[in-house]
Amino acid sequence: MATYECECGGGHHRHAAEPERPTAPELREYAAETGLLGGEYDSPLTEAEESALATELLGVADEQELEAFLGSLLAPLARHDGGFLSAAAGEALGGVLKNVARTVLPPAPPTGGRGVSSPPCLPPTGRRGAPGPGCLVVDRLPMLRQHVGTRPDLILKWNAMDRPSRIDVVVHLHGFALHGGRMTLPVDMEPVSGLEFHTAGNAPGRTAPTLLVLPRGHHVDGPSGRRYSHPALEPPGAIDRLVAEALARFRAATGVDAPRGRLVLTAHSGGGASLVKILRTVDPDEVHTFDALYQDPTPLIDWARQRIDRGSGALRVLYRPYEKTARNSERVAAAVRPAGSPRFRVEWTKVQHMHIPRLYGPLLLADVAADLPGTGPAPAPRRGTAVREVADTYGELASGTGDRWSGTPEQLDFRQRVLSAHLAHSRQKGRPGRDLAPDELSHVPGTPDRIIMRSDAAAAAGRLLAAANAALAEARASGDADSGHTTRLTATSGYRGRERQRSLWLGHFTGYYDVTATARAKLPGGPHGDRAVRYMLVDFPIPDKIAAPGYSNHQNGIAIDFLQERDRGHGIANSTGKRAVRRWRSTWFYGWLRANAHRFGFGPLATEPWHWIFRGSPSTELFGLGSESMDPQESEFEVARRFVRLSAAAARNAAMAPRDRYHRYRPYRGRAGDRAVGRAAVFTAARRYAPGLYRSFHRYARPAPWYWPRRRYGHRYPGATPWPVPLPYEPTPEPMPYADTGTDPGPVDTGPVDTGPVDAGPVDTGPEAAPDAPAAPPPARAPAEPVAEPSAAPAPPDSGTWVRRGDRVMITEA
Repeated sequence: MATYECECGGGHHRHAAEPERPTAPELREYAAETGLLGGEYDSPLTEAEESALATELLGVADEQELEAFLGSLLAPLARHDGGFLSAAAGEALGGVLKNVARTVLPPAPPTGGRGVSSPPCLPPTGRRGAPGPGCLVVDRLPMLRQHVGTRPDLILKWNAMDRPSRIDVVVHLHGFALHGGRMTLPVDMEPVSGLEFHTAGNAPGRTAPTLLVLPRGHHVDGPSGRRYSHPALEPPGAIDRLVAEALARFRAATGVDAPRGRLVLTAHSGGGASLVKILRTVDPDEVHTFDALYQDPTPLIDWARQRIDRGSGALRVLYRPYEKTARNSERVAAAVRPAGSPRFRVEWTKVQHMHIPRLYGPLLLADVAADLPGTGPAPAPRRGTAVREVADTYGELASGTGDRWSGTPEQLDFRQRVLSAHLAHSRQKGRPGRDLAPDELSHVPGTPDRIIMRSDAAAAAGRLLAAANAALAEARASGDADSGHTTRLTATSGYRGRERQRSLWLGHFTGYYDVTATARAKLPGGPHGDRAVRYMLVDFPIPDKIAAPGYSNHQNGIAIDFLQERDRGHGIANSTGKRAVRRWRSTWFYGWLRANAHRFGFGPLATEPWHWIFRGSPSTELFGLGSESMDPQESEFEVARRFVRLSAAAARNAAMAPRDRYHRYRPYRGRAGDRAVGRAAVFTAARRYAPGLYRSFHRYARPAPWYWPRRRYGHRYPGATPWPVPLPYEPTPEPMPYADTGTDPGPVDTGPVDTGPVDAGPVDTGPEAAPDAPAAPPPARAPAEPVAEPSAAPAPPDSGTWVRRGDRVMITEA
């Protein structure tokens, strides 16, 4: 059986541009519903307002808080500029966005809460020499004067102790901060640092006399403006001076005069870079890292091996799979695995980056050998993986000679000019990528040995193929016709270096040259003129068929070309020909990929159904972010910011839809029309702000149960006008797991709504009421504002009244 390698290198292609109008059958219904809207509106939020809301969104830990966040965000935006949002439209709008948020936001921590919440810092208690639990905030610390940022410089915390002989010291090095240079330790860092003496649920934690030390880092004014480092603590002896200063201030506050006991160093995020440098000259008793190993971990490995040989110490490393910390963390795992000690472990977790220390830090302080919930051991390294390239089978079929093509000097010059023009065109979109080192690459399980990818992408691709082959077996057993002709699912191409991509480009050019010969001969300047070069790039066009050397996602190690091994006479070729593409898209495997690949972090290339790109997580795929372009914490913040922007634009789309259009337009008459408007508002906003969501909208279109929140929240962005809040009520949402099920239930009619007694204000009389009829007066006991007669002029932003129907809240027109 012949195998083929795709022509395209997976570079900057159409998937990065604004998506076209969908043609997939499952999306046509939603595209038709957009006709009910009055237009497409931008988000009214400023960048500062979006960032503030994104910071708040990252603090959401469960569905109740998510519903409260959505309600307080959408309500004032819908009323902006006199907009109107009915109960049914609002429920559909919020329900669809809730589905999206389940993918965008990481699951709640496995303990069922947001981790440990710190009480406010109180003055020391107890008697001199035997203090109770307490803390101390140090506004200015001379040794940290070179650190740029917002004071205070240091926080000290301690547990109850009675004239201890020694005091253990824990120093935590923080990293990324959502508020950038405005970060303050008590508000932003201490609550998420994991420096706590009790675990979640106030269970007993660390009891040994211990002083917790949290120094403020140095704000790095980089591209994101949110990074921190600790240069003042990296020189030899700096940590010892910090510990001595902390003990001296602790002694002055409590009267306890005891030497240092065990030294524990912990680090989160960017703090790991400083930790690795510190370990070159410091020998702590324990080290805990929380998704922090972005740099070469050799000093950490050397320290761990020395401690293992001495039979002392402890090392616990937690990381998130598919992120930039994974490869270095797994290197540490390979070094400490032979020890077989529960005190030296490397484990992965899917907990959100900013929640890892808050959730696991107190557990490790209580027992460094503890089994942590929601974690798994780092995978063993794969041995015998060689960095080899796939043979250019398809290129040889196209040209017969590949890079050895020997044309006339004029033909060779023309080929070089086209290549140079293609490279210049690609440089407009960014700098060329680098070739990956052998230790950055791994074999893709379930494929020939020659198929390799970036390590995190290879592991994800292996899981995808394992799940796909298991589903294939079930489909064959159930009698599916197309799957009956498929014997195995694997891959034909993964990582390709720059020289390999150049060889492919030159090999395929010969075929492109022959195909375009007739058209180029008719151009001004002849078949090799400047107009012919432009024809090859713009009209043919070569960039849609193969990436320029240095600009391929195959070179980044995140692209894979899947292969279907099929029965004789039913083969499927990885070819860009129209007929081959249609056949690929009609197969069972392509349908399975469309429904399930996002669960493994892969997204499609629009022009090649076999070419899929690893984006790191479903959330980055939805919003079109590249996994190789950002650190995980930056990626999480950017996804949250884009979700806020999407929600704001969707709220405006729904609120400004003309009611007379969808209340009387079949088949969307009545409440069904309201629900269709809610869906269409998100679908239209996704076209601009979330291309991945736009292409896969059918998986999110069935609104999740959602109600306006019970808890009273103030306005969510500067300048927003507070709205009237109804009397308290008890919502009873249906239970829903906090995870994307991956199913495609399609749109449903949720049926009539129990109106119940009206507590306050006018009610929405539904589609049977005349659009210009005056609203009913509110009951005398309601604290609602007077209702004005509607007019042709737009209503002011503050018009409208909150009312309650049963357990639902809505806004009525003023």
